[in-house]
Amino acid sequence: MGVHVAFECLGSAGTIQTAWEVLRPGGLAVVIGMPRASEQIPIRAGGFFLERRIAGCTYGSADPRRDIPRLLQHVIRGELRLDPMVTEELPLARAQQALDALAAGEGARVKALVTKTFREVCRARASDPEGRGCMAVNCAAELCNVDKELGGLLTEAILGSLDCLEKLLRLGVKQGEIAKDADTHALALALQNLLIGLNLMCKVVRDEAELWLAAETTLRGLGLLDE
Repeated sequence: MGVHVAFECLGSAGTIQTAWEVLRPGGLAVVIGMPRASEQIPIRAGGFFLERRIAGCTYGSADPRRDIPRLLQHVIRGELRLDPMVTEELPLARAQQALDALAAGEGARVKALVTKTFREVCRARASDPEGRGCMAVNCAAELCNVDKELGGLLTEAILGSLDCLEKLLRLGVKQGEIAKDADTHALALALQNLLIGLNLMCKVVRDEAELWLAAETTLRGLGLLDE
């Protein structure tokens, strides 16, 4: 359960911790944001036993003279789409308002992120010729309540993922994408259940369209589908 690579772009202790928590076993957290050099960031040690890794990144580890022209060519050819990243356009006179919104974490499209994530899960699971699903889910089915040490680490990983989903949904409520009276804990449980279900279903249903149909129907029923 979790992602292969998490990119942290704000440079805050909270988002760095979140990037660490959402990793699957063997995953990598890349810190792109720039926290204060003296800042200490606590992360739970259990992740090291899942072979998680964390690394810094300066300017995208890029060579600007070489890479910026390449990126511009990708944009010109339509291979790199920037429009979906723009949530609002403001005149220069409202620049401070835009910076304040950015600092407050406003503007992110939560439903779009949820929808895209589950689309990618369906694509990834369908493209695996061995239909292996998720290692954490497979191990949890075998080891939770059986192996005290490993089962505890797997339980921690899954509950950490659930906590991250709930934080994301609360952001959606704050921004008005999700109803104010929505039960974000219940929605997070439903999303987690869908994610686990897809990782099991892919062992017998190998068609991406069929997997996405199941995910799409659930997301629409939860009111979380970006349509």
